[in-house]
Amino acid sequence: MKPTPGSPAYASLGGHGRRRAAKNLANLIGGTVVGARTADPVVSVTFDDGPDPVVTPALLEVLARHEAHATFFLLGQRAVQYPEIVERILEEGHEVALHGDTHLRLSQATLRQVWSGIRDGRAHLHAVSGTRPKIFRPPYGSMNLRVAAVASAHRLRIVGWTATAEDWLDEPAETVAERGLSRLDTGGVLLLHDRYEPRFSGDPHAVPSFDRADLLDQLLSGIRQRGWRSVTTTELLQRRRPRKVILLWRW
Repeated sequence: MKPTPGSPAYASLGGHGRRRAAKNLANLIGGTVVGARTADPVVSVTFDDGPDPVVTPALLEVLARHEAHATFFLLGQRAVQYPEIVERILEEGHEVALHGDTHLRLSQATLRQVWSGIRDGRAHLHAVSGTRPKIFRPPYGSMNLRVAAVASAHRLRIVGWTATAEDWLDEPAETVAERGLSRLDTGGVLLLHDRYEPRFSGDPHAVPSFDRADLLDQLLSGIRQRGWRSVTTTELLQRRRPRKVILLWRW
């Protein structure tokens, strides 16, 4: 199946020798976690690119109303800008994870830039939250072996996603929510955003105009109707076998 725009593309390896090589590579760099192998009625809702001074607090209100928990993949420099939001995320039982220091596309960066982007982002989150992030999602989900190796050197587990609502598209919240729910299953990780970050230089897409809090409310209602509950990514992965892939694609 052709990958959806903006989602990671994963190559499947054929042949015994290629599968063995893929397994060895996954063991070396840990692989990219995209969910958990479980029939338990749990999923993990995640947000990238924040914190945002307006949207993130609104999302926290919706999460509290639904008694749901989520993981926020934060940018280090934005966390330093809005430490009170980071503190609130943690106080309300959610997880703070690393999305880099800035939204630099690390797969196109030099080794020095990759190292400093991950190191500085991790240090900034630690300084603001008092905790060291344990999981990392590269900006845009854009990966290569260099990014994987540097993340591994910083003892960060790379987490992608199982499903995306493609909430960077300017469509009605109902359409975006339906798309996200249709792609989600038990043990899945759903990709959302609490702020808009253009995917490409000169991105032709209009800035989404829907209310992100309304979108989240619809998604969580749908998750509850399916008999599932949303937990942090770390909780999802605890005592459950992770789904892993080797990311062979970069952009």
